[in-house]
Amino acid sequence: MAKKDDPLRSAIHEAVRGAIADDKRAAERKVRQDARRQEREADATLAATDPQASLRERLAQIEGQLASLRAHQKKGDALAGRLVETLELERVRLLAKLGR
Repeated sequence: MAKKDDPLRSAIHEAVRGAIADDKRAAERKVRQDARRQEREADATLAATDPQASLRERLAQIEGQLASLRAHQKKGDALAGRLVETLELERVRLLAKLGR
């Protein structure tokens, strides 16, 4: 004889599965939040010890982007050309702030 599905039992099982999934998502969210908090604290500590670190980091990002964009600009990409101009201006400003 086949066992009948008990609607109450099914509802309870579904509620328990949902609660477990919610707890798992909450734990994962907390881990991500803690990681972001630690990263912010590390950035703040670094900024306090080396105030120009963020400027040097942005300069490195710009130089990496410029290399790629210049290749596109040589192929005739007008948008890449405008981006190169904008990044070059930002690069000059950063170099001035860094005293280079």
